[in-house]
Amino acid sequence: MQFNVSNDTLRIAKSFFPELQAIKDGKNWNVKFNNKITHIPLFDSELVASQIGESFNSEAGTLELFFLWIDAGREQEIIPTRLFDEKFYLARNPDVQKSNMWAFDHFLLFGAEENRLPNSKTPDCAPEQVIEMRYQDATLSESDLGFLKSIIGFFKRQDVKLAIQQGDSREILTKLPEDENVLLLFNANVYRKSIASQHPELHIPEGKEFLHWIRNGRHLEAAFTPFFSIRHYRNTYSDLQKLSNEGLHQHFLNHGLYENRNGSSVFNAGQYANINRLKNRSSAVLFALKKLQDEGTPIPTRALTINHKSKLEHLAELGQQAELMAERLQSPEIRAQVKKAEAYEPRIDFRPQGRQVLCPQLNHPADDLHSADQLIYNNLAKTRYKALMLIPHCRMSGAARVSGALAHVLAKHFGDENICIVTTDGTAFEHPEWFPENVDILDLHKYTAHLDRDFKIQALVLLLRGVNAQHIYNVNSRLGWETIHSYGKQLSTLCSINSYMFCSDRTESGQRTGYPQEFFTSTFFYHEHFFVDNLQLKKELVQDHLLTKKFADKIVVLNTPTSQQISVAAEPGWKLSKLWNRKKRVFWAGRFDRQKNFNLLVEIAKNMPDIEFWVWGKPVLDSAPKDISEIKNIKLLGEYGDFSELPLESCHVWLYTSLWDGTPTIILDVATAGIPVVASPTGGIPELLDGFPEFLVSETDLLNPNAYISRIRSLVDNSDGAFERAHELQSRVTQLHDAVAFGEAIIETINLGA
Repeated sequence: MQFNVSNDTLRIAKSFFPELQAIKDGKNWNVKFNNKITHIPLFDSELVASQIGESFNSEAGTLELFFLWIDAGREQEIIPTRLFDEKFYLARNPDVQKSNMWAFDHFLLFGAEENRLPNSKTPDCAPEQVIEMRYQDATLSESDLGFLKSIIGFFKRQDVKLAIQQGDSREILTKLPEDENVLLLFNANVYRKSIASQHPELHIPEGKEFLHWIRNGRHLEAAFTPFFSIRHYRNTYSDLQKLSNEGLHQHFLNHGLYENRNGSSVFNAGQYANINRLKNRSSAVLFALKKLQDEGTPIPTRALTINHKSKLEHLAELGQQAELMAERLQSPEIRAQVKKAEAYEPRIDFRPQGRQVLCPQLNHPADDLHSADQLIYNNLAKTRYKALMLIPHCRMSGAARVSGALAHVLAKHFGDENICIVTTDGTAFEHPEWFPENVDILDLHKYTAHLDRDFKIQALVLLLRGVNAQHIYNVNSRLGWETIHSYGKQLSTLCSINSYMFCSDRTESGQRTGYPQEFFTSTFFYHEHFFVDNLQLKKELVQDHLLTKKFADKIVVLNTPTSQQISVAAEPGWKLSKLWNRKKRVFWAGRFDRQKNFNLLVEIAKNMPDIEFWVWGKPVLDSAPKDISEIKNIKLLGEYGDFSELPLESCHVWLYTSLWDGTPTIILDVATAGIPVVASPTGGIPELLDGFPEFLVSETDLLNPNAYISRIRSLVDNSDGAFERAHELQSRVTQLHDAVAFGEAIIETINLGA
């Protein structure tokens, strides 16, 4: 690389490159560089580039910038290093002030070789050839000796301590680099790279790194080990924030190292000391480095496991990158942008998760979340869906049936390929026949069951965002509700959110509880619509929250469509006389739990010994009565797969005893089959049985077995009239709970949202 320069430019250039060869070319000189130069001592190219002005081409190399600075930068008196203190230099050298010569030019041409100080703390800010000469016979200043005396307790060798006490500079420089603690803690490569990164204008003679640190580095933020960072130490410990860089070095080497304070972000000294049961004031850092050196024992850090000394340099780089990134992220500009972004991007608002590694190979929850996210992504049939339906699982339940009906509507509207059913709270999928045949089904629970609650929520948010879903439908998914509660504000800016609610649960004291009480208020404004299967629940929500019509219209009552079941009452050739010569039978199906009021069934059966009670179900949340096997007229028949499989031709009356409910799909099935029913007055059942008082127990008799017994007896004794009324109910239910009307109501909510 060749340059044509003036006499003055050549003179300045030779102060940096004494052996620079030049050939006369008229009034100027031609100078040639055989090798590409990227680093010039006493010249900080980034600093110069930031100050040089519009004439600087940002793509120019270091040498082009160097000669541009000589020709133009010097005219603007741009000092190419942060370590030259012009005021200090002039105050200390009155002769320079009198000469009217630019202070930096004087230092460059004369002052450096005359050992004049460029600043009050780092004497070795000078051209390369000056530093090389200086370090051939370097000594320690009074300030350097004072510093070594202040940290004398750190050193292990007694002869080193004696030399420091006596102020014997040559003895110190001979023996100090061989001190055991210096050899363990001070890493020459880490220090050299740190200086090159922070102060590229400083030159360090080969093999003189520790001496350079004593003379200069103790005043800077340059790292000499990955286990100590000036920035981290100052920011972490409020009691040390006012100390200078030299003061922080003194504190760490005298106290922090032995108090097991965390000297950097990559190593938890206190935790390591506890795990290894170190004695009081035993340094975890020195202990770990000693074990690595002598036994090859790996050092666990927050970034990587150190199993060889060569990895310490990489660890230091990672620590420095993390600190710079943390500082950048905490800058006012970034924080302002993040605050704006929180309203639109759910992942922005994730709470920080602290990472603490106790021992090598220990997994961190954040790693588990990443792995789960990758598994979910890899097992998705597609990467884009228009609608996602969140369900807890698919078992024999009314909510699962509703999910299937909703899925059919969405698949018809958006297309099978654009719908994904996501199971969030369990892996069971017992009734795929309820859902469209070609929709995708993702078992999210399979990949997230091992995660903590917060990470499960994050995994679901990543999925919702990742597939770019335009519509979310939550049907009884606990994880879905928790996710909407935590991140509904952000998600609602990206897609429409719709959730199903069926009923409020009841505590043993009778108070309402469940999803409507837990999530309705906190998620209301994030939802496009709330779907309910009965008018009673909508009335409760409107009254409880004093909703105006505008807000009440968010709650949409959807009549769950009936399934195509066997119709007993409408069966051609059906003869009611077939029942007369048989034992009278009452059917009951459900969980043997408090909600379904199984104990009431037992009481009714005990008081009707002439009636057989055929029972399907099992205990789920509660245990069945112990004496149930002693009741001869109760026949336990286990679980059934589908309503159409039941021996409906043997049923005189269907009994339903639930304490709370929505509109139970089992009652819809019974009504569609044309079977007489005796039901409790809960949830949407009174709406369904409106006009059929013989089938409905009054609210005041909800817990009274005699009220149920009298209605059962009346229906059994008059089966002819009972089945005629059941046929009328069949017509009513078929009309009100039509699948086409259900689908049209869903599509209308989609169009309203659009």
